[in-house]
Amino acid sequence: MKRERRKVFVSLIALSMLAVGCSSNGGDNAQSSSSTGPTSSTTASASPKNKNVKIVNVYNTAAETFKSGMEINNNPIFALHQQKSGYNPTFELLPKDDSKQKISLILASGDVPDLLPIGSKEDFYKLARQGAFLPLDDLIKKAPNYQKLLTKEELDVGRVDGKLYAFPYPNTTSLAKGLLLRTDLLAELNLKQPTTLDEYYQVFKTIKEKKGMIPFTFAAGGPEDIDTSLGSIAGAFGVSSRTVVKNGKLEFAYTQPEFKEFLTFMKKLYDEGLVDREFAVTKISNVKDKIISGQAAAADIFWWEAKTIADTLAVKIPTAKTAYTTLPVGATGKSGIIQEPVTNRFSTIPKGAKNPEGMAEFLNYFSSPEALKLQDYGIEGTDYKVENGKVNQTVEQSTAIGWRILYQIMDTKENFQNRLAAKGFVPYYEPLTKNAQVKEETFYAPSIDAYDKKLTDLTTFKNENVVKFIMGARNLNEWDAFVKEFNSRGGTAAIDAMNEWYTKK
Repeated sequence: MKRERRKVFVSLIALSMLAVGCSSNGGDNAQSSSSTGPTSSTTASASPKNKNVKIVNVYNTAAETFKSGMEINNNPIFALHQQKSGYNPTFELLPKDDSKQKISLILASGDVPDLLPIGSKEDFYKLARQGAFLPLDDLIKKAPNYQKLLTKEELDVGRVDGKLYAFPYPNTTSLAKGLLLRTDLLAELNLKQPTTLDEYYQVFKTIKEKKGMIPFTFAAGGPEDIDTSLGSIAGAFGVSSRTVVKNGKLEFAYTQPEFKEFLTFMKKLYDEGLVDREFAVTKISNVKDKIISGQAAAADIFWWEAKTIADTLAVKIPTAKTAYTTLPVGATGKSGIIQEPVTNRFSTIPKGAKNPEGMAEFLNYFSSPEALKLQDYGIEGTDYKVENGKVNQTVEQSTAIGWRILYQIMDTKENFQNRLAAKGFVPYYEPLTKNAQVKEETFYAPSIDAYDKKLTDLTTFKNENVVKFIMGARNLNEWDAFVKEFNSRGGTAAIDAMNEWYTKK
């Protein structure tokens, strides 16, 4: 047991180093041999009288909106969840930044919660194989309400080597972002709505010449920022996803000739000053700020940020108008943004949790129609009224209790749509549903060790070179050399391992 705990600790330290960028090889060094797979043993069952459950949840800016005298574990909605569930939950939030490092420290400390969210599929698999989590195949039987809400495909993403190690949090939306543009500038400059890549280039060029603004801003300051903030343009070349299907097999999009064409176009925009010159140090969380400040005219923006942008611009620049525009269509007719994964969170019960059975039962309550309705609208008579059998709630009422999202440990598409309408987000979300969606096949794959252990390093290497190619620090004449380097670093072995699954599924 001591040896196993030490291996877990070593893995956690490696993840922590990865989170703060201390080592590009942490993933390899942290991976133990296949002989140290997930443990099948469970801790002693908590006493049935134990009604205390400790839950760590993801950070949300709504945590900063509590009224005086209220906080996450002291407010009317929390109290009602407590009353209806019969449990005494304690909620804590991961930090806004460096959540991976915090998770590593929590697990290494031995003082673990009863529910811990893991955002990265690769981190989840790595930690599960190190024995950091309890198996849930028996515990999930205590949460029949939860099981009813998931498809087999959704539940199976929580399995590692055939055993369930997470309660997947189902993704309730297939697309999260689109290309948001200052449409008032189109009207002012007598420009038509662009649709093709060439038309977007001309619009960007005119905005630069006539307004002196950054036509398009994006980010590369974080590990996933490039892929997240360049999806609309990459899609015009057919490389907005991680992999592409060619001749019945998967290949990394990053090594395709189309990816070189995408980089060539981005370098052209950079050289002509049509994109943000500070993109290399800009983080994805700051992209919207450049639209709000009037510095930039367009960017790939999350739907929940689009409303904030519109509301803030209405005060700061009353003449400004923004809207999601048609995604650029490339020369070969390609267009689209990567589809969101099946799950965006792996809810785990760490080994050493004090009340795993109680946590499963609390999740069962939280998956009930009663609990989900409380999450959607708040308290009847206080936060909304029911008239003629329908919920009547103003946007102001919903916004006033926006912090209720902090308790969300389960969701459904229906409940997601309820909250969209209640919070006034429908006009900002619905346009995204018209965009072409690109399916990333690896999101549906099981844990594949040879692929998972290399992905972080390969992505980091790719990101570093994308920045160099766009800025001219590395000449695109070296593209073939880059592809060879990528493959020799594990790209070939990783995609071959993934194809063992893909070609047989």
